[in-house]
This record gives sequence, structure tokens and C-alpha cells, in this order.
Amino acid sequence: MEQRIKWLLGGVESAMLVATWMVAVALCCQTELIGKAMGWGFLACKGVELLLSIVGWIRCPALTKKLIKGRYILDIQHPNHGLTQALLRHSWELPQTMIGYSVAMCRTITYQVDRVEYLDGNTFAIDDGRGDYRNMGCSMGCMINIWLTDNMMMNFEYEAKFGFGQLLMHEFGHTFDSLWLGPLYIMAVGLPSLASVTLEHFTHGRYQHHQLYAERWANKHAQRYFCIPIRDLEEQG
Repeated sequence: MEQRIKWLLGGVESAMLVATWMVAVALCCQTELIGKAMGWGFLACKGVELLLSIVGWIRCPALTKKLIKGRYILDIQHPNHGLTQALLRHSWELPQTMIGYSVAMCRTITYQVDRVEYLDGNTFAIDDGRGDYRNMGCSMGCMINIWLTDNMMMNFEYEAKFGFGQLLMHEFGHTFDSLWLGPLYIMAVGLPSLASVTLEHFTHGRYQHHQLYAERWANKHAQRYFCIPIRDLEEQG
């Protein structure tokens, strides 16, 4: 049964991927400037992704292979969640998917990624023990970039649920907003979160990043998905 679900979800994802490319090519052939710009913009972004992937294969082939695979991994343990990912990843949430992958690849190329892990259809690019003052994360589409102050000693799923102040679960929570908001995610969640964490830094903690509405959304999604008390996640951001 699991294999059948995997093939079914993979077929849906492949169909959406082909449809996205067909729309992009059709837009390139448009006579209207806006449509043409959108089509060629998509192709330009794909060209950048391809270039980063080639450089990644040269410098860090093992990690690059896992990142590329991560773009197409779906949640087969929860078919409804996996079907949503298959339908929306390469269409509705395409902008943040491309940004998240490009950021992860840039970090990989510059040796800022130590390991790549998967959890329920999402991919974590992790820097173990960067030595800064706090753990940090950035969730864009199915790609979650993580910076940790210490090495991850236990298995990944345990750490995701119980280690590192549950930062990994919090960032996983953001992926639900990405699925629902689609291209609005960058404006509604991504940029406000970036501004919020910057403000916390410059106010030396007088402003609390975890109070931002988008961070509370992520906490509630994580609570609902992982079935844990919300109080355990209140300090995440």
C-alpha cells in the first residue's frame, strides 16, 4: 500500500511539474509584456538553480544530491498532506520553493551545510555547531535552512521533536502557511519574520520575535501536527 501511495503521489507531482513548465513556456510566447516577463523570469530562475546545482555537484556532491532529491520527496505516511504537497509545491508555492532551494544550495557550495535530513516531505539543510549565540531557522516552501549552536548528537527525528528547543518543529510549522498562502507567503510571513528578527537583534531582546503573528501561526501548526502542548513552543522563532 505504501508503495502504491508513493507512486500515486509521485505521478501527481510529476503532472504538476510538467504543467508548470508548459504554462511558463506559453507565457514566454505571449505578446503581452507582463506574461512574457513572468515566463522568462521563471526560466531565468531555473537557470540560476541549474547553475547552483552544477557547482554543488562539483563541490559537495553528496549533499547536493540530497537537496535535489528533497525537492521531490513527499509525505507518504500522511497521504492527505502528501497530496497537498504534490499539488502545490511546484505551482502555488513555487516562488518560495525556488528561493529555499537556492539558499540551501548557496550554503552548501560555501560549506555551511553539514547534513541534509528529511521529515514528512520537507527537507532540512543543517549547519551543525556554527558557534553563534542562538539556534536559527528559515523555512521557505519545502526547504528549511537551519543553523545550530551545537552538533546534533541523536537521530534527526528525535532532535526534531525533543532537541534544540523544538526549533525544528517550529520551522516545520511554517511549511503549512507556505502551502496555504502560496505566493503570498513571502509578503505575509517571510518578510515580516525577517524584519521581526532584525528588530529583536537591534533592540537587544526588548522586542520579542516569537510574539509575531507569523511565529504564533507556526507554533499552532506544529502543535496540531505533532500533538504537543503549545507552551513548549512559545519561545521559538
